Amino acid sequence: MVTAAIRISGLDDSLTEEEICTELARIGECSVDAVKAGSIKPGSGGMGQVLVRCPIAAAKKIVAVTKLRIGWSVVRVHLLEARRLQCFRCHALGHVGARCPSSVDRSHDCYRCGQTDHAASGCILAPRCAVCASAGKPANHTSGGKACARPPRKPRREDVAAPAAAPVAADRSQLGETTTPMNVQPPSGTRKTGAL
Repeated sequence: MVTAAIRISGLDDSLTEEEICTELARIGECSVDAVKAGSIKPGSGGMGQVLVRCPIAAAKKIVAVTKLRIGWSVVRVHLLEARRLQCFRCHALGHVGARCPSSVDRSHDCYRCGQTDHAASGCILAPRCAVCASAGKPANHTSGGKACARPPRKPRREDVAAPAAAPVAADRSQLGETTTPMNVQPPSGTRKTGAL
């Protein structure tokens, strides 16, 4: 099942993940099991925020609601963009770990700061992309974020050089064709038929 990611912000402290999933499943007209919520974390303004994954059809219905009330809170809903492929092994974009061409192993590194032995979810250090830092690019962002360069795209079929076409003759007379001028009068004795 294809899912979409939604960020719910402006949550009251009294809410639980189960209450959020139940309400979003009701609004999105899907089963409660299809809605998965992460842990509620502090957001801007002292209110909580949570990342939720649900089916795309349900996400469209949830985002369409202008004032979403969950418990005592009226919350804001943001549909997040689809994530690009990112390798868990080298943290580069455009491929997955099973097809990783890199010899660098960053599988134990934090996606946020690039240091080892802690998870990005609990990281409070400044963001630093290890992939961009090793390439000599600006690295003051998380690994795989919007600031990371797009991965090189594979050449398409139409991008591959086609064989050169035969030169086009500049004049029909070079091709052996005969042309008749447009202002030639029909031979005398022929009758004109039809009016134009």
